[in-house]
Amino acid sequence: MELIRVIENTEYCQQRLGFLKYIVAKCASYGTSSLSTIGNDLLAAVSQKVSVPLDKSIQEYITQKRNYESVRTRNNIQKDDNIVLELQDVYLSDERIPSKTGKLLSYAWEKYPYLAISLGLIRKTSYSLLGKGQVLITLTDKNELLAFKSYLPESNPLIINDKQRLIFLFLLLCYDGDVIRLLYNKALKMEEFTNRSLGDYLSEIYLQLARTSRPKVRSGDDIEKVQRLIDKAKILERWKGKPDTGSRTARNKAIIVRIEPYVDLGLVKKKNPFEFRYRVSDSGITFFSEFKKSDDIEKFLYNSFFEVCNMAFGHKAEKILETHKLLPLFYESYNTLKSPLGYASIEDMLLLSGIKAITEKRIYFEIAEGINLLKKIQKEKHEVINFNIDRMGNLTYIKLANGFVNSVKDERL
Repeated sequence: MELIRVIENTEYCQQRLGFLKYIVAKCASYGTSSLSTIGNDLLAAVSQKVSVPLDKSIQEYITQKRNYESVRTRNNIQKDDNIVLELQDVYLSDERIPSKTGKLLSYAWEKYPYLAISLGLIRKTSYSLLGKGQVLITLTDKNELLAFKSYLPESNPLIINDKQRLIFLFLLLCYDGDVIRLLYNKALKMEEFTNRSLGDYLSEIYLQLARTSRPKVRSGDDIEKVQRLIDKAKILERWKGKPDTGSRTARNKAIIVRIEPYVDLGLVKKKNPFEFRYRVSDSGITFFSEFKKSDDIEKFLYNSFFEVCNMAFGHKAEKILETHKLLPLFYESYNTLKSPLGYASIEDMLLLSGIKAITEKRIYFEIAEGINLLKKIQKEKHEVINFNIDRMGNLTYIKLANGFVNSVKDERL
């Protein structure tokens, strides 16, 4: 279990979650890679020039972003009233995108892959794919990935669909949940907020987390993590109440990644998609009001996540625990995620199953309930399920026999 769930490397993080789809897909195709390869490939893909009609949404985007060299129009307008822009500019200008900030800049290429690392999508050292990355790929249509190679207006990869929203939200809370719980408890009390006004609370939040975590430290790494949080709080404290001097201030770099992705997810709204002024959406009020009640992030993710998402996003799903409805979902996810040796992460398998259940079948269950169901089946039919257990006694990986679904009688948990 993580001592503190906090994303530490927030410098130049992507505001738009859709860019992570490209990074994860590339890491999957490479097997192992390097920071240079991933970062430069991403920038090359999104900065390629495309010719598109000069419509109202693009004209507005150009007007708002005229300070960027790549959108200056004097030499870009063609005779047929088309305009040449970077691929990312065209996708960001899409009227379906709730926030039109977050353009990737070439000089920061080596920083952009770190969000994928921080969210457990790719490994830190080899930049190879992790299980959660495979879940994201499974939930991403192939045309969304092709849209990074050429302009496909109907498959804008910066749009986050219902399934992707759930995986991204799960990961953001899994790796940054302690900060998010306290931060949005503040945001819920604010009719409107800016990156500056909400960011001013971060130093207080960091110090609170450091203070409550000290008694729980178990290793030198834990001690260092607490100290890093204190050091960052001291830096942020210097900015408290002061105006921003640019987009790269310590406060902005720490707060933007904790607001803009939630705009993509529909939990935060912008009145103007080009400005950094926000309010918590109706879905966000429902979600964060429930989330703030839990001081144990893992317990929330395992026992309440899908129920709260069902309420917040209006899925209108029914709580179902019948084995004949759940086991086929489990088995399908297992076959998608299993390794060559036949094992899959239990958490990843149940997360993917839960996302498909609530978005496709309009039913839901919680990860903890799925684990309990699998344990119960294993006791009765040990030949169809094999568990791997870590040194703390926690279930980690699972291997299912070919006759898994048909060998279990229909019953409820």
